[in-house]
Amino acid sequence: MLALDHLVIATKDPLKSAEQFAKKYQVKIVQGGKHDIWGTHNVLAYFSNNCYIEWLGIFDEKVAKHSNNPLIQQLVHQLKNNGEGLFQYGLRTKEMDIFIDHFSANNIPYVGPLKGELKRPDGTNLMWRMLFPESSLFITPFLIEWGQPNLYGADPAVVNDQKLTVFINEKENLQLFHHIYQSDEREEKISLQNGHLRLTKDHLLHVTVKD
Repeated sequence: MLALDHLVIATKDPLKSAEQFAKKYQVKIVQGGKHDIWGTHNVLAYFSNNCYIEWLGIFDEKVAKHSNNPLIQQLVHQLKNNGEGLFQYGLRTKEMDIFIDHFSANNIPYVGPLKGELKRPDGTNLMWRMLFPESSLFITPFLIEWGQPNLYGADPAVVNDQKLTVFINEKENLQLFHHIYQSDEREEKISLQNGHLRLTKDHLLHVTVKD
């Protein structure tokens, strides 16, 4: 089963945006690091249901604009056309190769898997793979598979007690979502290992923080 991995917020100043969120919701944030190959940097907030928020910004526009990573392309488009805000989210899997076979067998276009690597401020390295299915969904979450057993390497001391819930707009084609992500459900919520994706009429994509 898939899990909610993280939410991605586009911002011109990741630290400033994260600090504002932290003050509003009384949560802890940590410096992420730089993705030199994409020209981006981030700040993170980890939550008790094993997921996190990423405030993602650009420190090298030239590198970012020429990136072949769909997430970075979306980030550049978001900041240029829509401004700052929550614009994407990732679903975690331990079976990315199975999804690649599924996409290929069902003629679902995709990009990847793309390898990522990051040196954290404490000197440790993180590795992961990302897979981007393409569809007519306005927001199609990407898949991520971490290369280390402790996932994204969060120090337990910085994990917040609160949990996250993601809401997506009900205009999304739920059947197509099930087809892409191999879910058999037909309800107005999609079960994940660490929560649910819930459908709502009022918001395109937003998050709630709960104790």
